[in-house]
Formats: sequence, structure tokens, C-alpha cells
Amino acid sequence: MESTGIVKPDNVAVSDASRHPEMTLVTCYPFYYVGSAPDRFIVKARLIDNLRGGLIEREDHREHGHAAK
Repeated sequence: MESTGIVKPDNVAVSDASRHPEMTLVTCYPFYYVGSAPDRFIVKARLIDNLRGGLIEREDHREHGHAAK
């Protein structure tokens, strides 16, 4: 796991692409809230290369005029 945080629902920057393969989980917060919760709880996780013990780097395709994968 890379990080956690709490943001407002209109903060879509949390899903912006990064240079690393990653997963972003977004869920309503507070967790006990019934209905349209006022915030979002964010969990970011990065893919780790277990063979070398380091992070797997991803080439930034935007620099070459291609869409990021």
C-alpha cells in the first residue's frame, strides 16, 4: 500500500495516472454513513517487483504522443 486519504467527492485528481503501475480504491466515507456520504476514502497501492524487491517503472507514453496504458 502506498497511501490513504480522505477527499471530497469532486476531487477526481486522485485517479490521475502516475509513472508506476498502481491501483486506486475509492469508497464512501465515513464508512457508517447511510446515503450519499460527504467524503471519499482513498487507498493507493503500487505494483511491486518481488524478484528484485523494487518498484516496476512504467514508461510515460504521454511524452511520446501516445495515450498511457
